[in-house]
Amino acid sequence: YEVPAGLLYSVAKVESELNPLAVNINGNSWQFTTKEEARDKIKTAISQGVTNIDIGIMQINWRWHSKNFAGIE
Repeated sequence: YEVPAGLLYSVAKVESELNPLAVNINGNSWQFTTKEEARDKIKTAISQGVTNIDIGIMQINWRWHSKNFAGIE
């Protein structure tokens, strides 16, 4: 889509501090150090019926994009 690399970098920096394990659930942010911690937090939220979950370096929203992935892993 020819999005400038600098723009993508800036979005990732603002959204997640460049942390691929960043998670935001209903406006509350976490910066995890392991994939397991992030996965467990996300799975807990989903099991409680929460779908407004932003995941990863670009904060992809689970509610709107989960159908595009096999799972949270």
